[in-house]
Amino acid sequence: MGMVGEEEVIRLLRERGKATLEEISSALNIPKYGPNSAYEILYSLKSKNIAERRGSAWVLTEKVQAQAGIFGERDRGESDRGLEKLAKTIKEAMMEQQTLAGMMATKETERARGTEAVEPRCQKTLTGLKTGTFLDSLFFDLDGKPLGGVPASGQFALIGPLGAGKSLLANEIALRSSSERKTLLIVLDDVWESSKVFDLQSRMRVRSEALKLDWERLSRNLHVLNPPHLGGEFLDEYERVIRDGGVDLALLDSVNQIKLQNTHSYGEHGVELADLIDVNRAYGVTGFFVIHSGLNRGEFTHNSAVERSLRLMDCIILVTPVQITSSNMGANISCVRGVEKLRVVQILKCRLCGFEGRGILASITSKGFIKPLEFGDLGG
Repeated sequence: MGMVGEEEVIRLLRERGKATLEEISSALNIPKYGPNSAYEILYSLKSKNIAERRGSAWVLTEKVQAQAGIFGERDRGESDRGLEKLAKTIKEAMMEQQTLAGMMATKETERARGTEAVEPRCQKTLTGLKTGTFLDSLFFDLDGKPLGGVPASGQFALIGPLGAGKSLLANEIALRSSSERKTLLIVLDDVWESSKVFDLQSRMRVRSEALKLDWERLSRNLHVLNPPHLGGEFLDEYERVIRDGGVDLALLDSVNQIKLQNTHSYGEHGVELADLIDVNRAYGVTGFFVIHSGLNRGEFTHNSAVERSLRLMDCIILVTPVQITSSNMGANISCVRGVEKLRVVQILKCRLCGFEGRGILASITSKGFIKPLEFGDLGG
């Protein structure tokens, strides 16, 4: 099958009236996201005022529909004239891309004639992406050597009960990462910026100072989305930032808000977690997703919504408070000062590489960071 272009997508929308991204991708046998994808073509058509999103579906704009004679035509002759108008509209809209199209055509000709050097499909390698946190030491390559980071382009779930410290860990990753690379933070459970409250931006700035990071530098690399609701426009913006912003790492807090808004407010027009992960994988972006679950490990394996989310992930990292039970020793260990700050961080699964499967004992510091404990930290 040759390369699918805007004409094929327009023809499909004209024939069907409307179609979702999934339907266009399936009908034309092209990826949903990434280069030469259904979304890229639709976004191009949208920028030319040829197509637009309505809810979860895409349609031709009313202007194009009217010029094409799609509505109110009674006979074949009128329909044919409508198609001619549509062709003219498309041609005018695409004039600005003629130079680029000519270059692509030349490349296609060279490839067909065998005059263009075609690089063989190379074997992809496993690389580590440094988060700057203790997570970097928990992953190994296929030879058992330290990876020096989390597996790049992987999709990670940070799961555990409310208050366990998942957001603290995610925000620390965002701070450390954005001091080195372009990072996207999607805030759904908090307020990023407000003149009335001690907002997340202010808290993260304080924490960046504790880490001795340059806030001005990292704020230039950190792109934050704090949408009031999750409609199709949010997915558009997410893909645009990933595509145009050169983002290497994206973090979302929390997945539960996606499920909540889809269920109670937006129904079929809401954003699906799979769509965001598809975008990440299409552009090679490493993703971290905070997921709130019950206190016990078994609870999230029996929660259908959480279980479906976890199936999409390459790696699952559990963050949970330490549960201490004592025998009849005459002491209530759970009331010992400091115990409430103890956490266990454990990698439950990673299908990309080797990992340390034993839990890491950690504590939440006064600055709001999760710090692994050494045995010396426990002694007097």
